[in-house]
Formats: sequence, C-alpha cells, structure tokens
Amino acid sequence: MEENFLKGDSSFSPFPRLLFSLWQEEKSVLLRIQRGATVKRLHLEKGNIVLEPNATPENDFLRILVERKAFLYSLLEECRLYAKKNNISFSRALIELKILMPSELWHLREDIFKEDLFPVFDWPQAEYLFEVSQPQEGLHLLSVIPTLDFILQGIRRMQNYDIIQFSLPPETEILQCLSPSFLTQLSFEPHEKYVLHMFHSPKTPGDIYAASEIGKKESQKVLFSLLCLEVISASQQKDKTRPSPEISSSELDKILIAFNDKCSYLYKYISKELGPVALNVIEKCLDEVKPLLGPLFQNMELAPEGRIDLKSSQKLNPNLLTEETYRELLWGLTEILVAEVLAVKKNLGNLHESALVKNLGKIGEWS
Repeated sequence: MEENFLKGDSSFSPFPRLLFSLWQEEKSVLLRIQRGATVKRLHLEKGNIVLEPNATPENDFLRILVERKAFLYSLLEECRLYAKKNNISFSRALIELKILMPSELWHLREDIFKEDLFPVFDWPQAEYLFEVSQPQEGLHLLSVIPTLDFILQGIRRMQNYDIIQFSLPPETEILQCLSPSFLTQLSFEPHEKYVLHMFHSPKTPGDIYAASEIGKKESQKVLFSLLCLEVISASQQKDKTRPSPEISSSELDKILIAFNDKCSYLYKYISKELGPVALNVIEKCLDEVKPLLGPLFQNMELAPEGRIDLKSSQKLNPNLLTEETYRELLWGLTEILVAEVLAVKKNLGNLHESALVKNLGKIGEWS
C-alpha cells in the first residue's frame, strides 16, 4: 500500500479479510466502503479501529439515544440549551448534567458505531477506497476498538451464508491450526473454542461438519472466522512421519525459552495480585487444559517461577521432531498461555487481562 489512494472490491477480499490484513500490516488508513448509494467510513490507526468524535453525526447520535431510551425525551431540550449556552458538545452536556455517566456514554458511542458497520459484513458486493493517513494525536480520538474483536463480532452476526460458503475451501481439503502469536488476543465464544479444539490434529472441513455438535452452517461460520483471522489455513498433504527440516536445536530452544518467559511473567503478575494462591490458579489451569493437549504435554510439570517442564526431551529432539509433533508443540504452548490469560480474566477482571495481554505480546515470539 504505497499509494495514497487505493481501490479494491469485496468480490476479491471479503470485508473481514480486508480488516485483518490492515490490522496485520498495522496500517493507518481512512477506509470508505460503498455499495450503491450507501457509504460507510472507517478510520484505522496502526491496524486498530479508532472512534472519532464525528464518527456518528450528532443528529443521528441523538436520535438513536432517544430510540434506545438512554434518557428521558424530556431532558433533550434541557441538554440542548445547556450545550448551546456553554458552547460545548451535546455529549459533554449529557455528562455535566449527570444525565449519563462517562462510561455509559462511551459504551453507547462504541455500540452505535459498530452497529452501523456490522451490515457491511453481509454485503455481497462493495467497493473499497482507502487513503493512507498519518497517525493523529490522541486528543482527537474517543477510543480504540480492537480490530480482531470487531471482526469476530461482525462474523457472528452474519446472515449471508453465500459469502461464507463461497470463501471456504473444499470439504476434502486438509486444514491445520497455525497457532499465531496473537491467539491470546482473540475472545472466542465457547462454541468457537470447541471447533478450534477440533484442529488439534489436521482436519478437513468435511471432518468438522460431520463431527460438530453445532451443525454444518454454524461450523462454517466459525471456520470462516478462523480462516479470515489466519488461525487455521490449508495444509499441504505431507509425510507426517518425516522429520521437519525447518527447525534447528537453537530454534527449538528459542521457542521453549520464549514460552517459559511468558509463563514466568504470567505467574509473577498473578502472584503480585493474588499472593500465594497464584500457584493454585496456575496448577488448576494446567489440569484443565491438559486433556485438550496431545501426548507431548501429558507429563508436563509446573516448575519454579511458573515455568513449564515438558519432561519429553526425546520427543523434542530436533533430529527426531516430525512436522506433526512440531504443530502439536506450537498448538499446546498457545493453549496453555490462553488458559492462563483466561484465568487472569476470571480472577482479576477484564482490565487486568487487557494489561497482561498487551505486555505479554512484548515477551518472546515463536511464530
């Protein structure tokens, strides 16, 4: 994306796939999506969606607030007069008059903004026009909406199964989990985790449809989201017993060191907040996640400072490491981290989870 203005078409790239590409490349763009006379606008800063004060025109914003019964209609004129008298925005007037709390107003703004964009996920045809922009000062931004969560929310609401089915690979094509480093940032629903866990070993879409308890259509929707987010991808049918030529002893050590650095950070974070009970929290995580993992992890033990000892040195010998075992390793390491992050969310709340994930991403990489 080196030009200032670029065009695209949804027939080549569905909306969620486009958003993921922009997030992955950390692009700062002003995106316009047009279908006939309907135009939607979206601003991204370094890949994440930003909410600006003018994202929803004030008249539309007020109308929606009244329709949602966010406050009594009788207060509308009082708020208008106060805003005009003090030369401030209507939003600020709502807060200063204590009609709405700041957190309520911000949640409403984000919800209204997202609700306006969700229909784009179902557009069978649309034109994209986006302009590369310079990052703006924080003062001009109301909030940042994580793009990955927005993609998941949008796909969950999709009703146009033609788009979903058209984008899926043949039912006989082998798919595998990629275990990307950002997997811990994805807030999957239980049924989505259920389908994702089915990819512990490579599967075809046909395998998933036949075995899934949520039925074919809902399984297709989950597969679509996993493919758009590059959590799973098509796999070349290779000899799974052949040693992988792509991993050296030093690379394997780097993966395990990075993983344990993350585990140690998680443990120290939980210990700081919960004290000695942190050990029980981590042990419970490992007990709960172990049945979902492969043989490589069945003898794992909790080592000092929250590190994980796999106790499988022979299987992890780079000279004997097969492609299947390597995928199992990456999958398992990611699952353990996801389980521990969710434990933080359960025991400490969303704010701690967000802070933890942000810092965790800066500690070691293996993919």
